[in-house]
Amino acid sequence: MPIVEIPNIDVLREALTARYPDLGWRAADYTETWFCPGQRVFDAAGNAIAEDRKAWLEGLLKTAGGHIGTVWELHRGKGFATVEEEGHTVFAGAAIGPRPEDVVEIKVDWIVGARAEGVFDTWRPTEERDLFSPCSHEQVAWVPPARQRYELRRMNVIARTLEQAEQLEQARRREVVRTHKVWVSEVYTDGSGRGHAPQEKSVLEVDPDYLSRALRERRFVDDWQASSAGTTPMLNHWAFDVSDYEYQGERNVGFTPRPLTWAEPVDGPTGAVRRDDRPPHGLVLSRRLRKPGRAVGNPGRGRGPASAENCAA
Repeated sequence: MPIVEIPNIDVLREALTARYPDLGWRAADYTETWFCPGQRVFDAAGNAIAEDRKAWLEGLLKTAGGHIGTVWELHRGKGFATVEEEGHTVFAGAAIGPRPEDVVEIKVDWIVGARAEGVFDTWRPTEERDLFSPCSHEQVAWVPPARQRYELRRMNVIARTLEQAEQLEQARRREVVRTHKVWVSEVYTDGSGRGHAPQEKSVLEVDPDYLSRALRERRFVDDWQASSAGTTPMLNHWAFDVSDYEYQGERNVGFTPRPLTWAEPVDGPTGAVRRDDRPPHGLVLSRRLRKPGRAVGNPGRGRGPASAENCAA
C-alpha cells in the first residue's frame, strides 16, 4: 500500500491541498491510540526473515514433526521478533458537490511509533494456541527504526458508496420477499392466553414498508440535512468510515459515521484562517448519546479502538 512519510495531520492536509487545489480538504484524527501486532518476522539483527508469522511458525512446527516444545526449545532466546505499531486512524475529506454525501474521503493509518516484541513465549507452550498466541513475549534487544508515516487504507466517493449500498440492500430485500415466509401467531386480548393457530404470511403482509424503508446510512444523511445542523458541511463534523467486504459469499457495503475530534479551521471576521474552538456536532452528539450509559456506570466505548482493517497489514 502507498506509504508517505510526513510528520503530522496539518502537513497531510497541506499536501492534499497542493495536489488538488480546487478541493477544500479537511483532515482530522478520529481514533484514540491503537496498537497493531505485525506479521513480519525479524531476526536478532533486524533482518526480515518471513512475511507471515503464522506461516513461519507452522513451517517450524512441521519441520519439528509437530512437537511444540521442540520448536520453542530450538528458537527461544534467539531474538526472533515482530513489530507492534502504534497509531491513529485519520480521515481526510473534501466536498465535491452540494449534497452531504458528495464527499471524497481518504482513510489512512497514521503510524506514530513501533516496538519489537518476541515471537516466542517466556514459558514453554503446551498447546498450539500457546505457540501462535503467547500470553507473554520474550524481551528482545533489537529496536525497530522509528519513523512517523501515513499508510493509505482506502479512498471512496461517499455518494457512490451510498448508491452501491442501496442497490445491494434492495436486491437482498427482494430475495427475502421471494424466498421467505413468516409464521404469525395472534393471541387473544382477553387475558386467556389462547390464540389462533400460527399462520404463514409473506414478508410484505407482516411489514408492508419492508421494500421502501430507507437504508440506515441514507436515513443518517437525510436526518442531518433536515436538522438544524444541516446548514453546515457534514464532513466538518463526521467521517464516513466505509466498509466493503464479502461474508459467506455476499458483498456488504456501507459506512459507519465517526464523530471527528475537532471542527476544521474557518474564516475569521478579518478573513484570516483560525481554528474553531467549538467541538464538532458529531462529537457533541456522540457524547450526549453515551451520557445515560455513563450515568449508570457503563463508560461505553472510546472514540475508536483498532479495527480489523487497521491490523490488515
